[in-house]
Amino acid sequence: MNDKEAAFRAEMRDRMARYLELRDTVGERAAREELMAGYPARQRACMAPYLDSSSSLTEAIAKVLPVFEEMGLQEEVVDCSTPERECALVVTRTCLCKAAAEDLGITDPPSLHCELSVEATSRAFDDITAEVMLRQVRGAHACALRYIRPVSTDS
Repeated sequence: MNDKEAAFRAEMRDRMARYLELRDTVGERAAREELMAGYPARQRACMAPYLDSSSSLTEAIAKVLPVFEEMGLQEEVVDCSTPERECALVVTRTCLCKAAAEDLGITDPPSLHCELSVEATSRAFDDITAEVMLRQVRGAHACALRYIRPVSTDS
């Protein structure tokens, strides 16, 4: 495991631990909102340069995947677009929730990291709808996140 991967895994472990602590004291909804503080702005800063270019949604996400690969994530993006809307399906073989749970000794982890990520994306970009489709922590073979936005009519 390289340094970036170790640091990212520690960050995800700590986020999960913080969530569990908050959930027990203030409840699930308030705990998630606490973890969302600043997340949409960070998501916007990371993704806007790619999304604001002339790239399609799928191409923009594909350009970011090497950054995530350096952090130990095994992901690929599939273009499921139609003439009316762009649709990018991100398939993730590395489950951050399972890894964090393993580090914390938890046997039934919440589906946290993907859900926070798609929520942050939806809040950061008004034209993008994001949703978690599959969760490894709920028995799926991979995690899958779907990102949808209307096809741009700008010429």
